[in-house]
Amino acid sequence: MSRVGNFTSSQVYRLMSKGRGNFTLDNVGAPFHSYIKDKVREIRTGRPIQANTSGRATEWGNYMEEWLFINKLGLNYMLVSKTRYSHKTLPWSGMPDLLVEDLVGDIKNPWTINSFCDAVDSFISVEEFKKVKPEYYWQLVSNCILCDKENAEIIVHIPYQDELQAIRESTGDYDGDQNKIAFINWGDDSELPYIVRDNHYKDLNHFKFKVSPEDKELLTQRITMAAEILKKELAA
Repeated sequence: MSRVGNFTSSQVYRLMSKGRGNFTLDNVGAPFHSYIKDKVREIRTGRPIQANTSGRATEWGNYMEEWLFINKLGLNYMLVSKTRYSHKTLPWSGMPDLLVEDLVGDIKNPWTINSFCDAVDSFISVEEFKKVKPEYYWQLVSNCILCDKENAEIIVHIPYQDELQAIRESTGDYDGDQNKIAFINWGDDSELPYIVRDNHYKDLNHFKFKVSPEDKELLTQRITMAAEILKKELAA
């Protein structure tokens, strides 16, 4: 299934926004409506609306996902990031990074130090993670629903500075577009994300949790409501 016109796991956090007051099913925020507008325009133009993301940040994340899987995650994980999973009845799809038995996982390789630290610092509880990184949290909930899994894992990674040279040397083995990751070789260390070994943060950080049935149901209800509005908008 094409992602055009479909609500996707990476963006469903926009549907989970709330307006003023308490969070209820019908109390939606502005991002809810702007996301539906995006879907209407995708369907009417026949092409996806690209999110406003930094090119280097995106390509770094794509490259480091493959590097991390090969070099650090081991055989316990199955990388499925090129497979799109779709809901049986709703216009809803997602592409998780990892599948392991009864668990769905996503890998994040933040481009900025603050984004990395915010994510890792939020791993003290599910509620804190949901509050600090709703875009990560609801992506995992969505993919758990689409893949029929009960548990989720977020892996947040940033390399140590002493690994950057090995990362540069391995770019020739990348099966993606070599031109898009040329900046990894051209830039000096200060232009790439890294932390220094043997300080407070570790390079590889895991957070596993069981996704609550209540949040699965709430997300499904929000997407059902969004799909109904999308249908009406297209018919207008």
